[in-house]
Amino acid sequence: MIKRQKEMSEYEYAQLDKMVYQLYLVYGKGLEFDECRSIAFLKYVEVRKELHDFYNEDLLWLYSKNRIIDAFKEAQREKNRQIRLEAKLSMNQLIGESGEPVYTILFPARGNFVNYVCLWHDMRQLGKMCYTILLALYWGSEDWEIVDWLKISAQAYFNIKDFLRMKLKAYVEI
Repeated sequence: MIKRQKEMSEYEYAQLDKMVYQLYLVYGKGLEFDECRSIAFLKYVEVRKELHDFYNEDLLWLYSKNRIIDAFKEAQREKNRQIRLEAKLSMNQLIGESGEPVYTILFPARGNFVNYVCLWHDMRQLGKMCYTILLALYWGSEDWEIVDWLKISAQAYFNIKDFLRMKLKAYVEI
């Protein structure tokens, strides 16, 4: 005869849910709550199955708590292992014994360093406001971000931007 496990009462479910949340706050760092909740409920059911002949509620909660904590730690180890695997694809990895990162081979330096330094030196001569706007544009800021950051009017900003466009065009033609 197959012995069936009794269903979980609403009270038991609520207590388990509360315990899972408390354990998640302590041991579930870096994991999703829903993932931890499903792991915890599965572990609780496993412990309930194991203790079906010797059913002691205090023992059930202690065993299940320890199993849930171990399961959370295992989930974290698995997640960390996955991150380490992905990190092997990082562009900052060193190539063999050369000591150079991967990106230096895949994306070699282009252009002339001297020209680059001269350009920025010459652009600094245009004034602090022009230089700041040029730097912000170089780093990918949007027009509205620059206007908001520098606290200038849109009209003044676009006038400076047109002035910079003319100066850069003249600089390239030299």
